[in-house]
Amino acid sequence: MTHANGAHADPSVLLRGTRHSAVGPAGAAIVAPCERLSAGASGSYGSDVALRLSMPIDWATAARRALVSGSVASILSTAVLAACGRLENGAAAGPLNGPSQWIWGRWAAHVRRPSLRHTLTGYVVHHLCSCSWAVLHERCRGRDERPQTAIAKAVATAALASFVDYQLTPKRLRPGFETQLSTSSLLGVYAAFAVGLAIVRHSTRPASSSAQVPSDGSERSVDGL
Repeated sequence: MTHANGAHADPSVLLRGTRHSAVGPAGAAIVAPCERLSAGASGSYGSDVALRLSMPIDWATAARRALVSGSVASILSTAVLAACGRLENGAAAGPLNGPSQWIWGRWAAHVRRPSLRHTLTGYVVHHLCSCSWAVLHERCRGRDERPQTAIAKAVATAALASFVDYQLTPKRLRPGFETQLSTSSLLGVYAAFAVGLAIVRHSTRPASSSAQVPSDGSERSVDGL
């Protein structure tokens, strides 16, 4: 659109002028505060979401989530244990027998052949420990499903588990992996454990986590992010 002098008019300026001329001075006095209120509601929604994500979950919820993330972490780390055992000693079951020293004594961690007595027992102990560490991970992770948060918390949990396993725990109650694997392989095992914790995304949350925001007349929830 052009004026008589040929200059182009700014459509946004014309739109604002049309709106104010349509509603009049009294209407404009009402529209402006409403716009500010709408913008404030949107900002409030963002603050509510950030606050909601930062809130911790209860231990019961963390335990339920840990059944999934802990199982995934256990399976992935077990696969790496078996692969490293095969590569280093030609015995995939060897490292898996390590945790059975909790039940059968320290000599059990040196057994390389597969057996129900050592391999199955070792895996059960490893799985239970993985789920126990997963409870702590889920408790610290809370409701925040962002990938960067999951990765950071998973790495921290795996590092803490490694430190406790080999620095604070009596030898009889250690995982026993170290008797048959090198340090580099152990790092790979704990890295796989961290990956297992991080890749699990919890798509369901308690109904109380929903937040309604009247900024646009519709309902929105934290679950929908």
